[in-house]
Amino acid sequence: MYKTATKVTAPVAELTPTPSEPVLVWREIGAGACGIVYSEPVSTTTVTTPTKRSSCAALKLSRHSPHDLYHDYRCHVGIASSLQVSRATSREAATLLASLRLPSPLNFVHAGDNTWWAARSRNYELPFPLQERVRLEIGGSDHGDDSSIGSAAVGRSQRDGALPAVLISTRIPPLPQRAHAYLINAYCAPHLVDRAHADGTNGDALARVYLGRGRRYESRDGEGRQAPRRFFTLRNFGLSVAKLEDLLLKMNGVTKEGAADVVRHLATTMGAALAVMHSVAKLDARDVEFVLGGSSLGERAAVSMNDIAATAKSLASSQLNARSDPPGTASTALTQSGMAFYLLDFNQCRHIGRDNTAVDTAVDAFFVNDPYYPRPPCRSDSSTDGEYDEERKLWDAFVDGYLGLCSAMTHSEAGMWPGAKFIEQCERRLCHGS
Repeated sequence: MYKTATKVTAPVAELTPTPSEPVLVWREIGAGACGIVYSEPVSTTTVTTPTKRSSCAALKLSRHSPHDLYHDYRCHVGIASSLQVSRATSREAATLLASLRLPSPLNFVHAGDNTWWAARSRNYELPFPLQERVRLEIGGSDHGDDSSIGSAAVGRSQRDGALPAVLISTRIPPLPQRAHAYLINAYCAPHLVDRAHADGTNGDALARVYLGRGRRYESRDGEGRQAPRRFFTLRNFGLSVAKLEDLLLKMNGVTKEGAADVVRHLATTMGAALAVMHSVAKLDARDVEFVLGGSSLGERAAVSMNDIAATAKSLASSQLNARSDPPGTASTALTQSGMAFYLLDFNQCRHIGRDNTAVDTAVDAFFVNDPYYPRPPCRSDSSTDGEYDEERKLWDAFVDGYLGLCSAMTHSEAGMWPGAKFIEQCERRLCHGS
């Protein structure tokens, strides 16, 4: 498990433009219960064209409690370190995790850090409500240098946390423009298509990978190809198995069986990632997200974790993200589509030990989460043979990844995790209600 992270300031010079550079703009790219996410350009060269949007940092600002965001950061660092340990421990683990990418956790700014906010407001154009909040808290819109920050204002904000905490990570590139266009044309109501294409927020979108939403669930829920009639957004767009296969067919011209192979490959990767969180990071993985984003990475450049956390020495984003996929595999087909597979959002993760309640806690988190994971297949009157067979293949691929990772870590402390018991309880709960 991770240790408590300390306040970290190393990446500021890397992320803050020099005074000679023009002011750059923060843009909101997402929001959730824990915080609002902005993109921050690293330099002027990253924002000259829309295709360079991904060459930015992602800054998540605490919405309510800075403690929740700090917990997110600590879990993020712990999972990043656990992925590195797993890949270094076993070649099999490295292969199972080859297609998984994780945004690198760069820095955590505690609530009320007026010096950090003064530098940001001086060098970046912040959204108006936030810019005004910074101006009022620090005591004037013309900050000059840090000496203009009054000691009383600093003391007040440090006590009350008036200015929000910030979690800084590398940004996940948005889906390629071709993917955005296809999803809008395929699933948006016809009279909203032009508006959806013109909506700039859709250009920032990632897509959630819902492997637990197979064909029978689509028909049961009445999920069709038309979005709600009043509006359409790609923010938090959910890709069911059928939608994901269709997208893969359109993006790189694979056969239908080739698309199915990619989906099963993602299920295996997902299982291995969950096993790392359970067995190595000792987290229940509650409410984590698996998404498709772009694969063109300005953020592939190595970022040493010595610069960002004493709790994860020697960790580098080049080791986490710049993985070479074996030629001729499903992972290669995914890369050729211009997309990549990411894990994110850890603010609700809970620590699990090795006592009798640990597996129950992990199983609860598995079913509480959105339907990212494949579900154990159960025979029922509502399922056809084809639907059951599809669910069985996906679940088997997920189990192969999960138990394969557990087996690869047998000779480490992580090998104490009862992975087979976790899988058995998931199957029992869904199919037998116990």
